[in-house]
Amino acid sequence: MFILYQSNCLYILKKYILSVIKKEKINNIFFSKIFILVPNKNVALNLKIFFSKKLGICANFKFLLIGEFILKFCKKIIPDISENYFFHKDNFV
Repeated sequence: MFILYQSNCLYILKKYILSVIKKEKINNIFFSKIFILVPNKNVALNLKIFFSKKLGICANFKFLLIGEFILKFCKKIIPDISENYFFHKDNFV
C-alpha cells in the first residue's frame, strides 16, 4: 500500500500517520517495514521520538529523504544509470 499525505503542521501529520498504522493491521509487525518519506533528518528524528513514545518502539520504520527515495526509485527503473546523472545541471528540468 502506498499512501501520500503532506502537511505543514507536523503535529497533525504525526497523528494521521499513527492512526493509519493503528488502523492497518500489519500481519507481522516484527518483519514488515514501514517506509516514511521525510523532507529532512530533523523531521525523521521528531517522528522517531513520537512513535517511540506512542507505540513503545520505533524499530521497523524506515525514514527516507525524498531525494534518496527518488534516486532509489530511478535506479530500480534504470539500473545502469550513474548517480552523478541526477546531479548534473544539464539534466535538471
